[in-house]
Amino acid sequence: MASDAENVPPLAARETKSNRRARPLPYLGIVVALALFTVLAIFVMLVGKPCFTWDARLSEAIQAAPWPPGFQSFMRVVSLAGDNVILAGVVVAGAAILLFGFGARREAIVVLVAVLVEQIVKVIVKEIVARPRPTAEEGITIFIRAKEVYSFPSGHTVHYVVFFGFLWYLTFRLVGARRLRWPLLAMLGVLIALVGLSRVYLGAHWPSDILGGYLLGGAILTATVCFYRGWSGRGQAVHEGAAR
Repeated sequence: MASDAENVPPLAARETKSNRRARPLPYLGIVVALALFTVLAIFVMLVGKPCFTWDARLSEAIQAAPWPPGFQSFMRVVSLAGDNVILAGVVVAGAAILLFGFGARREAIVVLVAVLVEQIVKVIVKEIVARPRPTAEEGITIFIRAKEVYSFPSGHTVHYVVFFGFLWYLTFRLVGARRLRWPLLAMLGVLIALVGLSRVYLGAHWPSDILGGYLLGGAILTATVCFYRGWSGRGQAVHEGAAR
């Protein structure tokens, strides 16, 4: 017969009273990120169409930098997980199935809900702001043709921060084997860090689109982690109550 300790979710077992008291800090981070994102969105709507002056200069500098051979192909690979709805769906579904397979059902559900929420929010904001994408007329080399009409915020960036960011969090907290843990953390971290650069370099977004994507994605990711921790804590409390 399995012991009670073996039935406690790994993350819940690690939570202590002290880190539960520290939860207001993440909520403050959500508010700050959303406030900054809102200010940026308003500025984009008022004076940032088609772009800010610094957007154009920074985009040109990024594209004109002396990148090594094969850099364009590398940037395309970085963006690949968000380039196509079907492909992105397969990646998300694959992650959820993998989590279910390892018995992490709660984590799989949170991943699916988080992706659904960020996609809905992203589409709504894009339609409200209605910022056009970069064009060759603005001096930008367009390496790829994005399927969505509007540019702000970067959907790739929002998706990568929320989806890969939550997987990074789960890996950090739940994967104990170092040989698996650190390569996964590195891979997920690189994807999150470089997706913004890839979207600007490929001519799909302005830098301010990327900034907006990181802010909005960061807020949604933090809210997702808070929700997950709360759900895990309630699950632990129910388990402990039943054990008594």
